[in-house]
Amino acid sequence: METKTGDKIIKRKLVQILKALANEKRLKLLDVIKKNPEASICEISRVANINYKTTSAYLRKLAAAGIIIFSANKSRIRGGVNKNVKEVIRAIQLFDRRK
Repeated sequence: METKTGDKIIKRKLVQILKALANEKRLKLLDVIKKNPEASICEISRVANINYKTTSAYLRKLAAAGIIIFSANKSRIRGGVNKNVKEVIRAIQLFDRRK
């Protein structure tokens, strides 16, 4: 019984991650963060050419999914993109290249 519960939790988390990644602008933000893991929200917004309010909302969604990590003051990204999620992104990119 515990295995089914654990599997359900893992599946829910995977769905949350995939939904967060299923947006071109959020992927653009991830590219900016990969290049500058310590960037502020203002810097990310400017480089990605996405308004601050939208950038902030998208970053919250990415953080809620565990894809990125905000610092304590919530205005800077700390550590960039989660290593485990980087593997998911690479797998998706490899899958896409097979076409």
